Amino acid sequence: MKFEKAYIPAGFAWSSPFARWQGALSEVSSLDLAVDVTRAAFERQGFAVEELTGLGRV
Repeated sequence: MKFEKAYIPAGFAWSSPFARWQGALSEVSSLDLAVDVTRAAFERQGFAVEELTGLGRV
């Protein structure tokens, strides 16, 4: 199926930086990386991961 007049409004466009990984980075799990980066950031700020009880927004 070919879409000739399809578009994505600029305000709704999103692209993952992980989509651009090539070479050695293609073997890295984006979820594992996210966990490692988040853990390191928490440790730098002195935040105990055990204090995190949920995810979401208010």
